[in-house]
Amino acid sequence: MAELQVNCVYYGHASVGLIHIRPEIDLATAEGKRLFQTIAERNSKLVKNTAVLCQVNMVMAEFARRL
Repeated sequence: MAELQVNCVYYGHASVGLIHIRPEIDLATAEGKRLFQTIAERNSKLVKNTAVLCQVNMVMAEFARRL
């Protein structure tokens, strides 16, 4: 977010490993809409690149419960 010079609020659910961001952008402006699109594209790539790791962690967690 710093690279885009966008302030945001971070919050999450530590028990399940989730983090959320709430960017401070004005969606009523063309610049705000452009920033929103850029942030969405970057985050979707991040999720796609880490999805396999998340699936592995879920499998490992299930296996650990059986021990």
